[in-house]
Amino acid sequence: MSSIPVCSYMLEYLSDPCSEEGKAFERHLSDCASCKLEVEQLRLGWEAIPTHMNQVELPSDLKQQVMEAAWGKSNESTSPDLVEHHRRSSRFKRLTKRYNNPKVNLAVASLLILLGASLIGNVVLVQERIEQPVTLMNSMDLPTSEIQKVMKLKSLTSGTSYGVACIVGTGKDQQFVVYLFNPPQTEKNEVYQVWLNKEQAYHNAGKLKVENQMGLAVLAIPMGNQAWSYDSIAITLEPDSTGLVPRGPQMFRSS
Repeated sequence: MSSIPVCSYMLEYLSDPCSEEGKAFERHLSDCASCKLEVEQLRLGWEAIPTHMNQVELPSDLKQQVMEAAWGKSNESTSPDLVEHHRRSSRFKRLTKRYNNPKVNLAVASLLILLGASLIGNVVLVQERIEQPVTLMNSMDLPTSEIQKVMKLKSLTSGTSYGVACIVGTGKDQQFVVYLFNPPQTEKNEVYQVWLNKEQAYHNAGKLKVENQMGLAVLAIPMGNQAWSYDSIAITLEPDSTGLVPRGPQMFRSS
């Protein structure tokens, strides 16, 4: 640990303040004006999130759409109905907000995970949890999610872009969440496609569209109680949202 600057432990401090790295960062805060400023920026950014939210009512069949898109069987992958489900699944609501400091970006993602990714617009929760459709307003009352797994996503094209994928929640309420920071914008019909790789077979896990020079894009889909069994994650830039197999260049991958 001594060979790594303590300033780089902000993510560990936020996700596990009792860890060795988290304690080191907490001690370091009293002597580092730069880190103090970044933590304060993070606090202000987090407090500002509710003011940028629009109430979103999700369609009643959204759970079925995303489950078929992400966890469907291979013999269904060529079905015309599934293609239509994949198209509709691209309508996930995304909350994007600009953060100029890369370290603060990653810290914001960690804090969002810890406080429940349901606070942001495109997080989808299992419909059975509540009688009314999930909205941003009532999602704030849901229990805080637990981080089950975190995977860093490395950009293959840009030194300023990166991402984080994670499993949050417990039991039947698990969600697979992907955060992309400073990704190149999509143009026209282009989409970022998330693929889950298992034994060299790629499974469609949802799409992201990045527009208006925003610095943060988020995608979340429900997993139910399915255990994570994939080897890696890849994100490609696709010419449109209709593909059932990777066609475009790989932009991010798990390390």
